[in-house]
Amino acid sequence: MDMSDGMTMGGAPTDGSALNATGIELSNMTQAADYLGEILDDSVFQINGNAAARHFWYGVCAVIGIAAFFNFAQKAIIFFRLRAAASNKARPASPSNPLTILLATITAIGREASYSQFIPHNATAAKYFKIPPLGTVMLLILHLVWVIILEFANNNVPGAQHFTSLGVRASWLAVAQVPLLILLAGKNSPLGLVSGISYERLNVVHRWTSRILLFLVTLHVIFLHLAWNASDLGPLEYSTDSCIPTGWGAYALLLWMNISTCAPIRNFSYEFFVVQHIITFFGFIIAIMMHLPDTALYSRVYIYIPIALYIIDRIIRTGRYAWNNVRTPTATLTVLEGGVTRVCIESKAVKKWNPGSHVLLSIPQLGIGQSHPATIASTPSSHDGKLVFLLKAHKGFTGRLLYAAENSPASNSPWKARIDGPYGNTVDYAAFDTVLLISGSTGTTYTLPILLDIANRAQSTQLPVQRIVFVWIIKNTSWTSWIADELASAAEKLDAVGIELTIRIHVTCDNNFTTGDSNTEANCCACDKSLGPCCCISVDADTDDDEITSIDEKGTKISAKPKITSASSITSGTRSSILPCAVFQSGRPDFHPLLGELLVKAEGKLGLLMDQVNSGLHQQIPTTYRQLQPQAEQALQHGQPHLHHHTLTSQAGLDLSGLVQDDNNSVYHPDLRSLQDPNAGHPIAHQYPSPIPFERNNGHPQMHVQNTGIQNTGLQNSIQNNGSPHTPQQQHPGPGQFGILTAGPSLHHNPIGRLQQGLPQGLQQDDNLFGTPDETDQKSIGHHSHKIVPNPPDLAAWREKLFNVNEMITLSEEEYNTYFPHVDNVYSHRSTQKYKRKPFVSHYWDCRLKGRPPGTAKSDDPNKKKRKRTARERDLCDVKIKITEYFPGAMLRADFQPDGGASADPSQANNFFAQAGPHQQQFALPLNNINIPPNHPGATGQRYYEIQRVNGNGGNGKGDGVAGPHKHDLARSDEIKKNSILRFLQKREKEDKKTQKTYHKRASGLALSTVKKHTKENELKLFGSCFCPFVQRVWIALEAKGIQYQYIEVDPYKKPQSLLEVNPRGLVPAIRHGDWGCGESTVLMEYLEDLQTGPPLFPQDARAKAHSRLWADHIDRKIVPTFYALLQSQNYEKQEELTAKLRDEISQIVDVCDPQGPFFLGPTLTYTDVHFAPWILRCRRVLKHYRDWQDPQPGSRWAIWFDAIENNEFVKVTTSADELYIDSYERYAMNRPGTSELADAVNGGFNLP
Repeated sequence: MDMSDGMTMGGAPTDGSALNATGIELSNMTQAADYLGEILDDSVFQINGNAAARHFWYGVCAVIGIAAFFNFAQKAIIFFRLRAAASNKARPASPSNPLTILLATITAIGREASYSQFIPHNATAAKYFKIPPLGTVMLLILHLVWVIILEFANNNVPGAQHFTSLGVRASWLAVAQVPLLILLAGKNSPLGLVSGISYERLNVVHRWTSRILLFLVTLHVIFLHLAWNASDLGPLEYSTDSCIPTGWGAYALLLWMNISTCAPIRNFSYEFFVVQHIITFFGFIIAIMMHLPDTALYSRVYIYIPIALYIIDRIIRTGRYAWNNVRTPTATLTVLEGGVTRVCIESKAVKKWNPGSHVLLSIPQLGIGQSHPATIASTPSSHDGKLVFLLKAHKGFTGRLLYAAENSPASNSPWKARIDGPYGNTVDYAAFDTVLLISGSTGTTYTLPILLDIANRAQSTQLPVQRIVFVWIIKNTSWTSWIADELASAAEKLDAVGIELTIRIHVTCDNNFTTGDSNTEANCCACDKSLGPCCCISVDADTDDDEITSIDEKGTKISAKPKITSASSITSGTRSSILPCAVFQSGRPDFHPLLGELLVKAEGKLGLLMDQVNSGLHQQIPTTYRQLQPQAEQALQHGQPHLHHHTLTSQAGLDLSGLVQDDNNSVYHPDLRSLQDPNAGHPIAHQYPSPIPFERNNGHPQMHVQNTGIQNTGLQNSIQNNGSPHTPQQQHPGPGQFGILTAGPSLHHNPIGRLQQGLPQGLQQDDNLFGTPDETDQKSIGHHSHKIVPNPPDLAAWREKLFNVNEMITLSEEEYNTYFPHVDNVYSHRSTQKYKRKPFVSHYWDCRLKGRPPGTAKSDDPNKKKRKRTARERDLCDVKIKITEYFPGAMLRADFQPDGGASADPSQANNFFAQAGPHQQQFALPLNNINIPPNHPGATGQRYYEIQRVNGNGGNGKGDGVAGPHKHDLARSDEIKKNSILRFLQKREKEDKKTQKTYHKRASGLALSTVKKHTKENELKLFGSCFCPFVQRVWIALEAKGIQYQYIEVDPYKKPQSLLEVNPRGLVPAIRHGDWGCGESTVLMEYLEDLQTGPPLFPQDARAKAHSRLWADHIDRKIVPTFYALLQSQNYEKQEELTAKLRDEISQIVDVCDPQGPFFLGPTLTYTDVHFAPWILRCRRVLKHYRDWQDPQPGSRWAIWFDAIENNEFVKVTTSADELYIDSYERYAMNRPGTSELADAVNGGFNLP
């Protein structure tokens, strides 16, 4: 790998032509040596090679960054799932917001594609030649393609130096692989820390990176030999260059390292492999350092870095090893069935580890310097904090371990052990809805701690997990004794907290449980065959017998037919007293029905964990999962819940995302659910989630009642029973019941609504839940229900009249409901008098400043509550008024006198009102009564009121019984208490502040970075708001033209004086340029163009310029108003109409675009593109979210234009995150009053401001 020969020859003729041997006598050793030096001169090639090495690491860092993002995102999602479960939220394992749904969908697609794996059909080939899953293969291919691109791209040097350039580039790329090799091999690598992938899972990438390194070194050798031998200068190079021997030495060591890592050689003697691998690597590093020439010292950085990484890793490992073993751990050995040794270690230093972790275990008495990887079968909270291992005896350390356990007396002292670790990690499977744990033989040490951890944590906190299926494949039923106690304990704990646990044990070679078959060995599962051949039986797959039988613990053969693994039920099989909590099945498991049933049952995410030893499982499970995909999609099409995306997690977990299940077991995507009309019982046509609990159907208000799982009561009962969402939940007081109403959820009370209950449906009026056109509202306030009219006509005069009550006042129902709430703070309701034979009710009210009647002695009751008169300064008043409420129809009869006189036919009147009853309203058609004036409120049979002052205690100071006036003025009453209107408005304002979303006052995403770049003082100032599309027009123009400016973010509801000086209306955008200012986006864009700074946005051709202005006007006059009309519309049919209109208006401008594109006038961004860009962005963000906007067909001219705008650099840097636009435009989507002048103009049908 010589990167330079140390010569300083020119390398090419001075005329710039390619280097060649013309005119050189190669038989002359001096000329030949000079020519060889020119061929090998790499002074320029080193620069290019160094750049290629840097670019390689740019790509590596990008891949690491993506892995880190998904790692941290997964950790955050798991954290929120656990927190949601702790808060008792429903389906905490399901994605609950667009971000988690997006992440789940992306990972679902990626994992589904990456877990495909080719399995050789030949058993021998499958044993020795294992091809990684497709995801790993794709990553390795990406690695190889990346280095090949860097090797050959822009590296075609003509002449004799052609191969020299290729060889030098290959050497730089090769040496750049060495740091990556160490990062992938270190047990404490920062790569594993940020990606969340433990070192043993990175090992396959480590091996293939070494092979890519060998490939690059081979290219280096081949290309340099071609460069020398093209002129027969090879012998001269070998005889004169000292780099040749060190290069071949490094190549030989690298070749051997790659050969020795092949599985047959590596597995022949793993201990020998590890020792020789480390020694060989040291030799390779020394050889490569000697090979790199002094003229390419910078290339040695790629060797210094891995040396430093290796030393740091060894320091960390040594420190941890010393800490773990400074107080020597002790181990006890126990022989178990099947040649397994249980190792139980008590360590005072190692007290915390993750389930599924492993250590490098060493017992010096059984082998000095040997460390055996062993998975911890316990958890920190189980087995009294001891580390428990199950190790099956093979050759080497595990064989000696079993021999020592068998030949040591029970009273023997514990063995001294050494621990390096723990290492490795797994996903927190407690965050999944359903967990499937699969292992074979001693591989259960990987899955058992997951089960124990969940069982222990479930005792103290609520977890998302709902069901666990534990599948264990063993050869003999006696092997269950390895972990029988642990399984029984976990089953008991999980049953106590309501988590469903199914333990399935598949027995493959137990003569007491299976029947012999001469053919079974050929079809056996991937069992450990070190103790003899597997004897899995063949089972009749067509049996339907799901009956659970039992087997004798002593081992007598059962007469019942063995249960098959393909049974439809997860719990089918044979029970045994050996382990009562488990179900035993004979033969290998069939994962197809098992996975299928779990997928159907899962409500959230399904996590699947397989032991890391049984490679057959790792190949079988992804294949089974892919076979289930068509069935999952078919089930989804037929309404089967829980099926949408299924993916394998980092340790093979199934991911269920994107779907939400409501309380009626219907499945829908949260962004595309169909709302239900409680009246019609069929889906309303619109497909977007309602931002408020009311939906408009054909222009009429409808109430959307959500099933909360609580029994329908109140308003829901009223709706379901009466078939109308407007039916009141409670019975309102009957005739004359004008006192305090019982609190209820009714949003409004229509004073004439009670008249409609007896009408045919066609004659009933439509209540407007959103208020009347004159901005009034109907609310239950204080002690009665009135219309809320904040500023009715002649309010001051009416207030004085109702305050003084100098004479009897007759009011219509409309007048009373409008004006009396403005003075109800003056009076306090005292009592109500009802009459059985009179069509009216009398209400008596006292002035709030009323004291004791004159001459009344003070009470001497010590328990009587003292009245607080300090605030009133004892200025007491004795005014009392009487409000007589006449029922509808009271004036219909000619013989009824409005002054309360006796009816000419009392019996008829009594019958009339007696039939109505004290709590009913009788409706009668309005007729004329000739005995009263035509303008009297009761002349047409309507309800009306009479108010008079009735205090007769000589309040005028004369003692004549004439009612006296107030002893205070109206202002004093207003000081004591606010009237109902003011209280309601104040309360509504507070509620609005609590529920109203705050609008964004600061840009986000790339736009925020742009704002920060333009905060410095500048003569040209742009006043803008982050969500305003008109501002973005001008902003894009400034960026496209490269004009320097200062950006000033404006609060649209708190406009600064500096903005008002530029634009007195306070609208944005606005620009101040020196002492000049303007505030209209189209004018500002043309002003920036007229400055003649930067690239022009208008074309030079006058016709093209006019064409641009014409269609920019089309955008302003047609597209923009329709956009806002569609966004603000609350009627679905109108939305459909406006959507079609908007698409048509966009199609008109698309039709006149340049056919070649991608922009309006061709390949570059122009004025019309900038004019339209903000609304293109908002179509895809705002309308898509709120109005189910559909993107144009991919590949169409429309889509090409939209994509070009989206991806333009100047548009990107002025665009905030999607959430900002969605939140900011919620006001428009809900059509809230007072949103903006633009929204008011759209609602009023006026031109945009």
